[in-house]
Amino acid sequence: MSTHQTVLLDLDVTLIDTAPDLVAALFATCDQFGVERPEQDRARREVANGGLGMIKLAFNQHDEAAQKHAHVWFLDYYAAHIAEGSHVFPAIGPPLDQLAEPWGIVTNKPEYLTHLLLDALDLSQRVGCVVAADTLPVRKPDPAPLVFAADQLGKSPDQCLYAGDHKRDIAAAHAAGMYAIAVGYGYNLEGDDPYSWGADAVCETPEALSKIINVRARLTP
Repeated sequence: MSTHQTVLLDLDVTLIDTAPDLVAALFATCDQFGVERPEQDRARREVANGGLGMIKLAFNQHDEAAQKHAHVWFLDYYAAHIAEGSHVFPAIGPPLDQLAEPWGIVTNKPEYLTHLLLDALDLSQRVGCVVAADTLPVRKPDPAPLVFAADQLGKSPDQCLYAGDHKRDIAAAHAAGMYAIAVGYGYNLEGDDPYSWGADAVCETPEALSKIINVRARLTP
């Protein structure tokens, strides 16, 4: 492993707090289809499972066809309101701007939504590579997206660290041979324990992740 590591991050709830807009989109979908809204905290926790997981939470009494229809409406609404409440965690943005080398994003969010969000938050010109859910034929927990991201940045996997808020992120990072950081400040489902995921480090706050980035990554002199 090199002395300094290239930074790769998950997107939702690791780099950006997207829960406000995702929950708002879910509630709007529930209202549109006459379905009872789930409790807000429960909906926020389901963010870890993506939009389809959120739809399945609220539409659990409906058949698969109805869920798919609601999911399409949810995605359209979310795309139109993608950055009304979402924001980069304040403690993480500045360290990324101080990195001497490009950093990257590896997410299970679809490409079109990922780029809409990055554009809206003025991140597109700051990130060195983006690997989304449909960039490759496979997604996390398969390690291929992380290996691909490292290659895009001209690095080997053992020269990278990866931080994410789900156990699939840690599984993917370890399978890729990267230093794995579990984010504990995400909206984990009840019973989830980031300390049980086998990560090399666990960050309970964005500030803690910022400190690890400062220690393990090369900063601009």
